[in-house]
This record gives sequence, C-alpha cells and structure tokens, in this order.
Amino acid sequence: MGCSASLPGVADATTPTAASTTRIAASLSPDRLAAHAATASVLRAALNADLVSQRAAERNLPERLTLGLSVDAIEEYITALPADVVEQCNENRPTINGVRVPANAALNGYVNQWQIARRSEADGGKAYCEALYECGDPGVGVATVFVS
Repeated sequence: MGCSASLPGVADATTPTAASTTRIAASLSPDRLAAHAATASVLRAALNADLVSQRAAERNLPERLTLGLSVDAIEEYITALPADVVEQCNENRPTINGVRVPANAALNGYVNQWQIARRSEADGGKAYCEALYECGDPGVGVATVFVS
C-alpha cells in the first residue's frame, strides 16, 4: 500500500507517454534545435549588452572599460594561440636602453601581452574583449573581477 500525489498537468512514471508529447519531441530536429539555440544566444547577447550599458552608465565610463572575459573565453583564447607564439614573440623582442629583452622560455604574461598587442593592431586598436563583444561573443560581459 502506498500513497501517491499528482500535480495537475504532471504525469507520473506509470502514465504512458501521450502521443502529443512524442510528436513534440520528434519535431525538434537538429536544425530546429540549432534555431532555438541561436535565438537563445541572441537573447543572451541582448541582455548582456543591456548589462554592459547599465554598468557603464552607473560608473560614468565608456562601455569598453566595463568589459571582461569569462574563464571559458580565456581558456579558448589560450587554446587558439599559435603553436609557435613563444618563438614569434622571441623573434620580436624589443631593445630597452641598448639591451635586448631576454628570450621567453615558455608561454607567459610577456608572450600574452605581445600577442594581445598584435590582435589589437589587427582590430584597429581595440582590446581583445572589445572586439569579441562587438561580434556578440557570449564569453564577454560585465567585468566582475580584476586579475593581474
């Protein structure tokens, strides 16, 4: 003997699936799912743009100074770096006060700074997150933490 409670409109595990439910599930083709995902992405981007605008207005700052990258966006950036980025950076080391800056042994902040500067030049002087934001990248939004 047992108890069972039901909520209006919610089937329990013993209720057979209704034909209409099967039709709905079957009608979500990959194309339709992609369209729903694209719509959701557009809505998230619009909400994100509103948050960026709001933060900029509250702080009396240009929007670009309120932008930040998600951890996922940072990881994607690092993954997308050219395999020879350290060598590229080392080939272009500056000379300061007559002394050439030492070579980098591995990917580090100096290599990252050099690579970001190249991207900024290619994007007309824009910051990396600013260029991504203008493309509607979901990994860019209001900065909430500063990491140096």
